[in-house]
Amino acid sequence: MATKAFKNLVAALEDGYLESKKQQDHFFKVLNGRNEEAKKIVRTAFSKHGEIKLSDEQQEQGRKWLLNLWLTPSGKERKHNPFDYREQNIIDNFDYATLASWYCPIASYFAYYYPVYCIYDTEGNYFEYACIGRNIKILG
Repeated sequence: MATKAFKNLVAALEDGYLESKKQQDHFFKVLNGRNEEAKKIVRTAFSKHGEIKLSDEQQEQGRKWLLNLWLTPSGKERKHNPFDYREQNIIDNFDYATLASWYCPIASYFAYYYPVYCIYDTEGNYFEYACIGRNIKILG
């Protein structure tokens, strides 16, 4: 029998909106779990939308994390800044973020999936990235 949290997760994915980080974490717990039926259900619900909207709180947390990778607290560019001009411009003109898909960095017997976010600016430009541990991988 499906839990209330699982039912809420599926309903949120079908609506195209994750209301909390906890819900997003549950989504990836299911994707990385062993229950193939549950994986199929959440993948089907996710696929009803091209991307899943994130709560305002999640978007702001993501924007701050990206800014911290790019700039120091004093506003100077970091020495090992992972972004090129395109990504910097999009972050600088941040409009919203979505959960675009998932990423599996290594093809192996047991796949582990990470979230892929899509960051949009006010002009409709965007880039995608995966957060793997505390590292960022720009995907597009």
